[in-house]
Amino acid sequence: MKALDSTYAALLQQDFAISSGATQLARHGFGKDSSTMIALQKQTIALAKKQQSSEHEPVDGDGQGDSWLPSGARQPAEPQWVPMPLAMQGPAAVALKLLTDASCTEEQIDAVALLALSMQKRFDERPDKSSILLPVATPANNHRALWLGGGGVGKTRTLCMVVQPLAETFFGPDGYSATAQSNHAAQNLGSKGRTLHSANGLLFTDSMQTARLRLTPQTQKKMDRLVGNLGVDVIDELGAVPGDLLHADALRKSYGRCQRHNLDTTAYMKPAETWGRMAGKLLCGDFYQLPPVPATGSLLAKPTNQSYEHQQGRKLLMDIEYVVDFVQMQRFDDPLLVEVLEAMRTPGGKKISEEAWRAITATEMKQDDKDTRLRDARGWYECAYEWRLVSFAMHAHARLNAKAAGKVLYYIPSIDAPAVRMSRKDFDEMRGQPNINTSAKFPGILPVYVGMEMILTESYLPPSIVRGAPVEVVSIELHPMEPEILGRDSIASHGCVVLHYMPKCIYVRLQNCKDTFLASDAGVPQHGNADLQGVLAVQPISRSWRYKGKTMDAAIAVSRTQCPLLPRKQCTLHGVQGKTADPGFIAHWTFPVGLSKESIWLAYYVSLSRPRGFSRLLSHGLPDRDIIEGGPPEDITSAFEEMFSQKIAATKRACARARADMGWPARCS
Repeated sequence: MKALDSTYAALLQQDFAISSGATQLARHGFGKDSSTMIALQKQTIALAKKQQSSEHEPVDGDGQGDSWLPSGARQPAEPQWVPMPLAMQGPAAVALKLLTDASCTEEQIDAVALLALSMQKRFDERPDKSSILLPVATPANNHRALWLGGGGVGKTRTLCMVVQPLAETFFGPDGYSATAQSNHAAQNLGSKGRTLHSANGLLFTDSMQTARLRLTPQTQKKMDRLVGNLGVDVIDELGAVPGDLLHADALRKSYGRCQRHNLDTTAYMKPAETWGRMAGKLLCGDFYQLPPVPATGSLLAKPTNQSYEHQQGRKLLMDIEYVVDFVQMQRFDDPLLVEVLEAMRTPGGKKISEEAWRAITATEMKQDDKDTRLRDARGWYECAYEWRLVSFAMHAHARLNAKAAGKVLYYIPSIDAPAVRMSRKDFDEMRGQPNINTSAKFPGILPVYVGMEMILTESYLPPSIVRGAPVEVVSIELHPMEPEILGRDSIASHGCVVLHYMPKCIYVRLQNCKDTFLASDAGVPQHGNADLQGVLAVQPISRSWRYKGKTMDAAIAVSRTQCPLLPRKQCTLHGVQGKTADPGFIAHWTFPVGLSKESIWLAYYVSLSRPRGFSRLLSHGLPDRDIIEGGPPEDITSAFEEMFSQKIAATKRACARARADMGWPARCS
């Protein structure tokens, strides 16, 4: 922490002063009738939920509310239009056209060829030749594949640009779903991305035991709506999925589809019956990523002393028929970075060139005024293994980005109400708790400025406006009792202001959202012609958590009130997996004492595979060259070899046959 403070010292000691009479301070919010606007937002969201309910017949009263609904913040994929004459030729022709338009690599074409051939056989055997729609549940010809590969090989891009439009063309608009373990990973999966828990009607606190996964009559209707018409279902970032959750996904999918398709749910583990006879199931990811927490839940973990559900999840993985190993990296534009990543993935280890090592050492930031790279790294990601480093980065970047944007930085202290009386020292330590995973995702002090990139930490209107959704702050509505902002000394001296009261709301604009929540079509005024499309009023809420200080004998309950927002680009390494860190990435090469060498290697690999090149990587400290050249963890390598090596070779032959059967060009290399 001292080294980190020294690195940022020169930047954080610069002049942050802003004129206390700046015009940006004269107006907060969109108008005097903000209460009317917020009330209208609540009515709009409530009406939207009611319309969803009436359309899809969900039943309230199962104790889960809306929190079980799809919750992956997402960026809609580019719309794909398949002309009917082309669609009538079948999935093989459509898939080849989509692959060509997307300029896919040979190995991406191979992976899709297996799915397209399976769908083509369905197409040829469909009972109604006048329709292009295919049956979504049959006892035979169901495609099961595992797509493996490191970051940047194009798995997610292929899913969004080829697999999704292919599935929706031949199985209908509800025929495709993509899931991931976390909201962060679900953001990358296009218009149908959601978390694994939400896609299965589960809460994160729900048990994964088989007996507790049964559906109530109400949840049965919900699951039937979600999965009854699914033709192709995807799980991404498989390396972060616990074994028992994969088993729960298979079982709940079978339960959700059993009534519509007359399935025997007791046979859900048989290869022909898995996932409710889903036509296509794709498991995608990279096991050279940080594993789920705890690591013993990983699908590659040895089955000894594991639960029944974990063993069943592992069996599901081992029963997958095809395994495609992607090796051609597309994300990176730096051959030296590609060299390093390839060396790291080489079993047993591989030396990197001196040129590559010099490129790594050149990313280290110097603790002097001459190194201006950190000053220029505005809008970059900064990620670390530990929350205390992330918390420091959140506040440092908020100050620097606010200054670069010429905006006043608002500090919003949380309102904490502990269940018992505390000393001032314990109370201050509680407010300074850096790990927001333990404080209900609420920081003790939230930095905000107009124009700041943030994410929601509360769901509003699933499946689109949910936890993890990226937003931009457009205005702040101060509390009516907040003292006048104009003329405050802290603005003239430091460009910031500490709010005395919790703000009434923070207005944020959602990415790729065309809806209007704060004004009606009939004519609630636009308040100075402000564009309110996609703007959401985020009000403070209260959550409970437990805190145990260093000098305290037992943990105490605390109610914390805060605005449910967090900075978007400062997070832990677990949160950045699967992302391309544009415009750049700032890495920390320090780790907790006692962290295993295997975990450090995985953290190294995650960090190095986020930026596109070394020119867009900055380092606090340097990685250990021996770890980079030592190769991947032996446990993962041996499990990978045991489970997948033979299937990878057999899959390559199957891909070649699939291309030939559909009349596609043979692989060039």
